[in-house]
Amino acid sequence: MKKLAITLILTLILGTPAFAITKPQEPIISDATKESAKNLIEPVQQNTFEGRKALLITASNTALIAMRNIESRINDSKNLTNDQKKELSTITNNTEEQLNNYKNDVSNAKTSEELTKANQEMVQYIKDHKEEIRAAAAKATMIGIEGTMQATQDYIETANDISDALKVCGSDTTTLDNYITAAEDDLEELENLYNEIMQDEKVDQSESTKVREASRQAAKLSTDLATITSEIALASETCPQAQKYVETLKRLENL
Repeated sequence: MKKLAITLILTLILGTPAFAITKPQEPIISDATKESAKNLIEPVQQNTFEGRKALLITASNTALIAMRNIESRINDSKNLTNDQKKELSTITNNTEEQLNNYKNDVSNAKTSEELTKANQEMVQYIKDHKEEIRAAAAKATMIGIEGTMQATQDYIETANDISDALKVCGSDTTTLDNYITAAEDDLEELENLYNEIMQDEKVDQSESTKVREASRQAAKLSTDLATITSEIALASETCPQAQKYVETLKRLENL
């Protein structure tokens, strides 16, 4: 029982690239929910039949939340084609159906044998479709990064305007301009990774590595923007021409 619950949680939620990196969207599963799900594996629950059932039902519910959020991101994507959405949605719909059937079987189980049978069927489904499920989750991760790229582009444009205003004030913007250039380079790298990953509905092993790299790159961009904001906040204190842009910049950083 414990093995299946861990399989459900790790395969469908924790076994894919990190979801909580990007600011524009909430993570597919919140950190609190993940922690709660992992903490369910307690000895007291393993010692009773009803406790085991409750554990597996909760694990199923957590996995269902993940799949529904993945499907929502896929459907909301502006860059996936209809064929890609259809292919990925088929994966999520089939998995949701399987999870719901499994949850019902567990709920209705009267004996350990019935529970074991339901577990075996669910484990087999996950083994058979693990890569497809992870592909859908990986695409959802990249869809979450779509907003990051656009917000970063807007931010960089505003930062360049502020740099120009600071120059009018006679400020030395060498350091600021270097920070902006670094952010532009990091954004370009993220966009290249995004385009490579999103070109089809599949995710092979090499693309899985790229998804993780893209998540790290998005996190790096967040650091870039925070550094630029700090530099501008200091420099603009004595430059009225630049101050009018600062609030816009802070808003863009926090999107």
